[in-house]
Parts: sequence; C-alpha cells; structure tokens
Amino acid sequence: MFWVSMTPVEADIVDDINDVAVDCSILPAKPFLTGHRGCKDNYPENSLVAFEEVSSHYESVSTLETDVHISYNGVPFLLHDDTLVRTTDIISKCPTIHPLTLASLLNYSLPGSTCDLKKLRITQQPISPLQSAVKIEKLIIPTFRDFLAIAVAHNKAVIFDVNEPQSPDHPYHKGFTELLIETIKISNIHEEKVWWLYKEDRSRVRDAFPKMIQATKTKETPFEEFEKDGISLINDDWTIPEHLIKKYKNTGLLLNIWVINSRPLFEIFWCHGVDSITTNACDYLNKIDTNAYHEAYVALLTVSDATGIYISVVMFVILTCYCKRDSEKDLSAYVLPLLSHYCVLITIATVCHVVYLYINVS
Repeated sequence: MFWVSMTPVEADIVDDINDVAVDCSILPAKPFLTGHRGCKDNYPENSLVAFEEVSSHYESVSTLETDVHISYNGVPFLLHDDTLVRTTDIISKCPTIHPLTLASLLNYSLPGSTCDLKKLRITQQPISPLQSAVKIEKLIIPTFRDFLAIAVAHNKAVIFDVNEPQSPDHPYHKGFTELLIETIKISNIHEEKVWWLYKEDRSRVRDAFPKMIQATKTKETPFEEFEKDGISLINDDWTIPEHLIKKYKNTGLLLNIWVINSRPLFEIFWCHGVDSITTNACDYLNKIDTNAYHEAYVALLTVSDATGIYISVVMFVILTCYCKRDSEKDLSAYVLPLLSHYCVLITIATVCHVVYLYINVS
C-alpha cells in the first residue's frame, strides 16, 4: 500500500538510525495516534466525515488534529491552506471571487450571500478512500465548534494550529483568541483534552483554562522557558534528535511526533517511547501491533541463550568422556563439579531471559 513506502529523506533517516542501532530491548507502550486533518490519506481532509469516522473506528486514535482560521464575520472554521482553491469547489461555485482570495476574508454564513464558506464543498479526495459514498452535508467546511462537538462525543483530545487573520483590515485581526476561548467554553470539552499550540496569548489562555495542556515545538520555545509557560507537551517533527527525546522524557514531558506514515519510522519512535504520533495513515498504523526492532532483539536473545546451552552441553559431554578415560580420579572430581556449576548458571540465566521475554512481549 502507498503509505508503507517512505520518502527519500525518511529512508535516509532510517538508514542512519539503523547504522547506529535502535535500542529496543524493552518495548514501551505503543504510541497513540493523532489523526492529521482527520487522517487525510483515508478521508477528505478536515471534513466532518473524516473526524467522525476516525473517532468511531480507530481505537489507537486518541487525538484529532486540525487547522483553524477565523472568517470575516468571526466564525472559527477548519482549513489548512490560506486559500480555498486546493480543497474546495470555489472556482465553480464562486466564479466572481478570485480563487486565491484569502479564506479568512469570506463570511462563513451570511443571509442573502451567494457565495460564503458554508455553501462551498470539500472536493479534495484521499489517496486511498475507505468508503465510496459520503453525504454531501458531511463535506461542508466545518466550524471549529463542529469539530469540538465530535471530540466531546467520542472523548478525544484535540490539537490545532491557529492561523491568525493576515489582513490588518480583518475585524478579528487582534481579537481572534477570545473567539477561540469562547468557542472552547461553549463546547464543554474537558480542559485537559485540549492541546494549545499557539504561542501568542498563552498566558490569557492559561488564565481561562488552568488545566489545558500547553504544547510547543522545540524551535519555538527554549527549554528554559518551559516551566514559565507551563509547557507539558512537545509537538515536534520526526527529525527531532534522539538525545532531545530522552531529555524531554526524563523531565516528564509528553511527546507527540509528526507526521509519520511509514512503519519503520513508526516503530523507531515506538522504541524511543514517545506518547503519540501524528499520521495521515490511521487505517494502516492502527493495525500494527508488533515491532520489528524489538522482535529482532528478542530473536538475538533467544539465539544467544540456545547457543549458551548448546556449548555447555557439548562441554559437559566431552569432559565427562575425557574424565572417565583419565586414570587421575582427582581431575574428574575437580572438573565435573565446576562444569555442573557452570551449567546451573547457564540454566538460571536462560530462565531469567525467558521470564523477561514473557513480561515484555506478551
């Protein structure tokens, strides 16, 4: 399937990691999944049907990810791009509007309007759709409130990028954070289910929601400022160095890594013990329940145990035969007890390894 393959950059990263070797002797818990724009490889991007289907069918998906803009009349809505041309039918529905017009300069819904955001439909199709028929009302551009309602109904966490209005003439160019705060309050979503990424107005948001998860990217906030800003979650891309992962884990921070669609990278970060992984390929990664790096370690451990037992048995047989032919009885009395002790130690080590494998593999 398409998402099993890696980009050349991802392949180079995996090769470099494999050259160093991945420590996966103890397999951590499998990372939860964060549905990137509603797992856009499987469902229409940032659509209601995407978030509903992902929330209903994938137990590994604990968090929904999206992008929020503010319409000209003050309605937070979901869209990744600044314009509507890639993902909607704006060209056919609104021929009088330039297709590269900023989406935030349109009203979401306005009586008498012939072309507002609510009248448009999402036309972007997933690479590998999991269903053929989608009700047209499910393909409207969702509001942020719609999105939060789905998260509440399915007890999912949410994370979102905030796209502040670019035009200084936008009515909410400076006041959009208050709109988001009000929408979150109305939704009745639990504070700890919201991962807040937007760096500006963080103190205002913390005052409104003391239990909200404050998240950041490594490049945006220096480590020294984490405590001041109340940071408890790192949301970083898959090029993050391993030493930073260990540093953050040792300080008790949660880690969400984005965007990973291939099995090798997923398994590597699983070995690293990250908490969640943002992906477009929820259907594929949700089915993975084994880790090749850990299985390789288990196989190596098993072979080493079997080799140790084999060597001890061969030595025991050879030396026993030798001692029986030897006329010096004291040699047999010395060698056999020593070899017996060696075999006992090998057996104890093997039992310990078997117990270890049972605990960490089952």
